[in-house]
Amino acid sequence: MSIVDNERGTIMKITTRRDKKLSVLIVDDEEGIRSVIKEILESMYLFAFVVEAENGADAYQRCLRQSFDLVITDVKMPKIGGLEFIQNLVHLNKKTTDSEQSSILILTGNLTSEGVKEALGLGVKHIVMKPCDFENFTEKVQQILLKERKDKVMVVKAA
Repeated sequence: MSIVDNERGTIMKITTRRDKKLSVLIVDDEEGIRSVIKEILESMYLFAFVVEAENGADAYQRCLRQSFDLVITDVKMPKIGGLEFIQNLVHLNKKTTDSEQSSILILTGNLTSEGVKEALGLGVKHIVMKPCDFENFTEKVQQILLKERKDKVMVVKAA
């Protein structure tokens, strides 16, 4: 993925820092959605680990075993929904250092104004509504990484 430095017109790209690996967890009950998100993330060539979960319960179990730099979650899912999963993840994150805490991106088509308030109350800073296009989604992921994962990513001049 590349970005353009508008001030100079220089094309820049985001890359991982030496010896750093990024991991992402995709949480959505629709296999087709997970597959598309995974394909998009893999095309960015930033994530060494792309893990999928079909609901909040499955996602939380995965978070107990592995930390993720970025968690992308839907809201409306069976067993444990996205907001309850986020609440559990935030509680889990409190037990870890800042550099180990997962950044959270809600990607959903089912978020009411009450849900937005609840998500913001849980500390969620990033929400993207479905459907969204490839460019907007990847741009949002890049923004999150550049802001919250500076220890693992950097911007370099494209060759």
